[in-house]
Amino acid sequence: MTNFSRLRSNELRYSLPARWLLVIIAAFVATRGQGQTNLALVASYAVYAGATTVYFAGPWSQQLRSTTVYWAIQVIDTAFVTVLIATSSGLASPLYLLYPLLGLRTLVYGPDVRGMVWLPFAYGPLYFVALVFAYDSLVFVA
Repeated sequence: MTNFSRLRSNELRYSLPARWLLVIIAAFVATRGQGQTNLALVASYAVYAGATTVYFAGPWSQQLRSTTVYWAIQVIDTAFVTVLIATSSGLASPLYLLYPLLGLRTLVYGPDVRGMVWLPFAYGPLYFVALVFAYDSLVFVA
C-alpha cells in the first residue's frame, strides 16, 4: 500500500533540495563555458524546479493519490542529467556522478512507488546514449 503522506514528505525533504542542487550544478557548468550547455535548458529546468517546489510546498500535493507524478519527476530529472552530460565534455565530464544522486532518490521512493528501484539500471545505457550524442559517433568505444 502506498503511503502518500510519506511520499510527499520525502519529496520535500530529499528530492526538492537535490533538484535545486542539479540546477546549481547545471548553471555552474553552463556559465563556465564547458561544452555546449545551453543556458535556456538550464533556465527551463530551473522553472520546472520552481514549479515542483511550489506544488509540493503548497496544499495541492496533499490530495495527490497517484504515483504517476513521482515517476514523471524522476524521468524528467534523469533526462535532464543525460542531456547535461551529452552537452558537456562527454567522457571528460565528471557529470556522470550525478546519476548516483538520482539513484539515491529512487531509494527514497522505493517503498511506495513500485518498480522505481529498477530505474537506476537504465543509467548505464543512458550514459552510453549521452556519449554517442556528445561525440556524434561510437569513436569513444575504441
